[in-house]
Amino acid sequence: MSKMFRKIGAVALAGSFVFALAACGDGNDEPAADDASAESPMTEAPATDPTVVAHDFEFETPDTWAAGEQTIAFENEGEEPHEMVLIALDEGKTFEDVMAVIEEDPNAKPPSWVTIIGGNGAGPGQTAKKPTTADLEAGTYVLACFVTSKANDDQPHAALGMVKEITVA
Repeated sequence: MSKMFRKIGAVALAGSFVFALAACGDGNDEPAADDASAESPMTEAPATDPTVVAHDFEFETPDTWAAGEQTIAFENEGEEPHEMVLIALDEGKTFEDVMAVIEEDPNAKPPSWVTIIGGNGAGPGQTAKKPTTADLEAGTYVLACFVTSKANDDQPHAALGMVKEITVA
């Protein structure tokens, strides 16, 4: 794990965070005919209780999550161990700012403008066992994996592209 986010990974793994499977709906996926607030087919509503699926070396999850209390599942479909660290960015900071830090020095200390919300890890083909819930405020978040890859010169997975921007609305 890189030095930059060793603390982040330790917080995420030591807390045994993450996140349970998405909640089931009531089975009625059709909006009422007179429901003016129904989403158009071209507009996706922010995901509630999203699932994050790890692959070697990317995350699969909706780009936009709903604000408020969320329970998030983490599944590892990759062949290496992975973690999901959910990071909130201070106002005015962007995904590009995170990428610049990772690209400049993946072993740097975490910048002061990030806040760790939670996370968890799972071995290849496993699902994180202990769920956690996070109360998410609207803003920009980043998912990142800082496990190092022995097959890739011990680079942190984030340096190999395992970073994803999430908008919470």
